[in-house]
Amino acid sequence: MKILFIIIALVATISIIGAVHADHQFEPGVSGFAKAQLPNRQSITVCNESAYALDLPAIIAPWNRIAGWQLFAIACPGDITFVTSGSTWVQPYPTYREPYTSCTIYVSFSYATTYWMRHEIGHCLGFADHIYASLLSNPNYINPRVCDDPAHPLFSSYRGVMSYCASFLWWFYRDDCRMLQDAGYSGRRCF
Repeated sequence: MKILFIIIALVATISIIGAVHADHQFEPGVSGFAKAQLPNRQSITVCNESAYALDLPAIIAPWNRIAGWQLFAIACPGDITFVTSGSTWVQPYPTYREPYTSCTIYVSFSYATTYWMRHEIGHCLGFADHIYASLLSNPNYINPRVCDDPAHPLFSSYRGVMSYCASFLWWFYRDDCRMLQDAGYSGRRCF
């Protein structure tokens, strides 16, 4: 009986892990930076024009590692530009529904950290926020998914850089690798 329970638990765990990557991007039709998606594979350039000394190499390094190629490169002017603002938010151009030609990350003082900018740069790839259900009434989250209530219709078991429910220790592993694959930014085999 104990062995049967272990087998059932193992199958359930594998099913959940296999399904976590289904909803990272925006709604169907939103593609992020087409220039960096397969088969094109051109690096997305990143430039810091903000008043803050952002550590761009540290911000982009884990994205490049998990993609398995130089997804991001530092150059000014950049496809993605960090600028100073009173609040932190992201604006792709021309719209979320068209392939991006540029993306601006507006950076406020309180969020001008490597930790936070790794998350924000994910929005420039077209990825959604995975937030607590209690935050859904806030319209500032990007195509939010719920990360803390399995009974919620917007629930996602994803744990990675775009999730408010995930410790940074979960960032840039299997879920983020699959997210990049699903979006066409990586053909790398996920571990």
